[in-house]
Amino acid sequence: MRLNKGRIGFVLPAVVFLAIGSLFPFFYSLVRSFQNWNLNVPGDKITFTGFNNYAQLFTSFEVFGKPLVITIIFVISSITLEFIIALLLALLISSRDIKGKNFFRTCLIIPMATTPVIVGLMGKYLFSDFGIINHYLGKLGIPPQPWLGSSTMALIVVIIVEVWQWTPFMILILEAGLNDIPQTAVEAADMDGAKPWQVVLFIKLPLLKRLIVLALMLRTMDCIRIFDMIWSLTGGGPVNATETVSIAAYRIAFRYFNIGLGTAYCFMILIITILISIFYVNILTREEQGAW
Repeated sequence: MRLNKGRIGFVLPAVVFLAIGSLFPFFYSLVRSFQNWNLNVPGDKITFTGFNNYAQLFTSFEVFGKPLVITIIFVISSITLEFIIALLLALLISSRDIKGKNFFRTCLIIPMATTPVIVGLMGKYLFSDFGIINHYLGKLGIPPQPWLGSSTMALIVVIIVEVWQWTPFMILILEAGLNDIPQTAVEAADMDGAKPWQVVLFIKLPLLKRLIVLALMLRTMDCIRIFDMIWSLTGGGPVNATETVSIAAYRIAFRYFNIGLGTAYCFMILIITILISIFYVNILTREEQGAW
């Protein structure tokens, strides 16, 4: 099939824009990740160092290992809580006996529509030493807690804020899947005497497999690259206790001005994200082939 000149004229601007806005920065950054470019050293020449930047990441636990462990804890905790809460609420909303569903759905959009930076600042004021949380704890006779001053509690606060903002996303996805389940299957199970938890475990969840995997994949990729909410909430502190890989890459590149190492850091995050995406896609492929 031939493309006439008119069609090429319509497609060409989009191709040029894609090349300039995406492909060129990508390959430019890729080249920089193999170079030694440190702006802290005046007059330092940019030299090609091969895989030295990547090797430095793997040989330093403080630079890459610790942020990676924090990211793994953050991602697993957030995704697990979001899925459990979202599944329970989606089952509740999809019930025919529940009134006010449209109002509840509207309320769910509010956290998702709020800018992550604003969400982080809200969490910062809520959990600060003189915030609302400690204020009401004091009324209950509980001493103020160092929510953002303790390494362990700061990470818990970050997880709570993340779960609050993005659980509605999974609720809407799971509810849509539950509404598409054929009622005949549920009614047949009820007639056979199946209990509500058996209907959920053996009928609804198996029919939601693909949708669950898709939702988990999207949320996992988003959690790995999260930056703005954590930065406005804790700044990666205290003592780097909430420093995920994205924040660590930012510090290296734009605080320590080691552009070569920071760029290599970003590509390692990209590689990890791609590997996790391949894992989820393989699960979807196995499910389509009936391997489950």
